[in-house]
Amino acid sequence: MSGRCTMKSSLQQESEGVVMNGWRGRQNLLAIGVLLASLLGCSSGTTEGVGVRTVSATEAVKVLDSRVVIDVRGPDEVAEGAIVGATVLDFNAGEFQAKIGDYDRDAAYLVYCRSGNRSGQAVAIMKELGFMDVIDAGAYSDLAAAGAPTTK
Repeated sequence: MSGRCTMKSSLQQESEGVVMNGWRGRQNLLAIGVLLASLLGCSSGTTEGVGVRTVSATEAVKVLDSRVVIDVRGPDEVAEGAIVGATVLDFNAGEFQAKIGDYDRDAAYLVYCRSGNRSGQAVAIMKELGFMDVIDAGAYSDLAAAGAPTTK
């Protein structure tokens, strides 16, 4: 047997306690995070795919029937063809900005334009306003090529 004293100073004990408490604190935070993630992930399934996001034209065509479709192009562009049933809110003329605030923030939307630029701007505005389920579908020509029903 060794005659060495194994007693620790109060400073050593305190520093080890801080390390242990710090570790336990991280364990507790991790446990809380896992619990929150599991609770949020265990919804009824009605919010799957909800958010403000960009999807491919093919994916957008699959959900057209379940969304309010907004065309943010101008009248000359719309005259060349549009998605059947789309509401036209001309972004460049300020019509979109003037009217979008009156729309239901809990409804599901799909927004498109000529190239994807204005639809991206429109979707960003909708996100700022608190819209919860918005798809940026990009360009009209891509939607038409993917099989969306059009007026021409």
